[in-house]
Amino acid sequence: PLSSHILLWRVLSDLEKIGCGDLSDLSPNDVARSIMTHFIATPPDGDAPLFAYATDGAGKHHFYHDANDVPLALMPAWHFCPANDPVWRATMDFAFSPANVGGFYDGSLGSVHTPAPWALGDIQEWIFARAIGDEVREQAVLSRLQHASQWDGALPEAYEAGTGAVVSRHWFLWTNAFYACVKRGIFDVKP
Repeated sequence: PLSSHILLWRVLSDLEKIGCGDLSDLSPNDVARSIMTHFIATPPDGDAPLFAYATDGAGKHHFYHDANDVPLALMPAWHFCPANDPVWRATMDFAFSPANVGGFYDGSLGSVHTPAPWALGDIQEWIFARAIGDEVREQAVLSRLQHASQWDGALPEAYEAGTGAVVSRHWFLWTNAFYACVKRGIFDVKP
């Protein structure tokens, strides 16, 4: 899966920065090259190359994006690619569209294992909107998050788009922690 590779790249990059260990067997540049070589492809019914959700490394690709796969949204903030990278932009546009079969529900990013909008998917879209400077989109996402927040302010894992009722897990810890990080600007794209 792409997200695992992005996380590996990030960890190796951080280890390299602090001079921790011998990275001669596998460097962050090796992982980045592998991502760019094996994960970029054009879907059979698409017209632009995307980062695939998963690949077998031999030419087969699965095109999907899930609310749990946060590393894709963080690629520009982590300096893997700029926010105007055409493959990243096309992948994010795909993620938040009906073309993302199994991952897009009622106007929001969700997950095939809990088919409904996810607050975590909305937070990914919030990161995306901030990265590309789309204030209208950002406000729409914040409205959805407010709609999904529960009586105690907590964000659920998944919610019903029309009513905001909890579909899965009233209090989903990492969604709430992730919200706080984005609110504080921790994942803003910086030069």
